[in-house]
Parts: sequence; C-alpha cells; structure tokens
Amino acid sequence: MLAIIQNLLSKFPIIIKNLALFLILTFVAFQTLIMWVDASEIEEQGRLDANEKYINLMK
Repeated sequence: MLAIIQNLLSKFPIIIKNLALFLILTFVAFQTLIMWVDASEIEEQGRLDANEKYINLMK
C-alpha cells in the first residue's frame, strides 16, 4: 500500500510527499491505538462478566 501511495505522490515535491506520508502513517498509528484500547476495554468487560457468572454459579 505504501508503494502505491509513493507512486501516486511521485510527481509532487519531496516536502509535500513527506507531509502526506506523515499524515497517513499518523492516522494509521492512531487507528491502531484506538483499536488496541477498545480491545482492552472489551477484554476487561469480558472478565467482569465471567466473574459475575462465576459468583452467581457459586451462590
């Protein structure tokens, strides 16, 4: 994917090209961070649900 973007930007000056790549990679990094945080919250909620089921089972 990075090669495709670089080919599309090959006609632009190097500053514009570097800025565009920086913005794209920053966006990807933030999306990855957001997905990681969401996954950890879902995992924590799953643990809480499992604990509640275990407590209810032991009653």
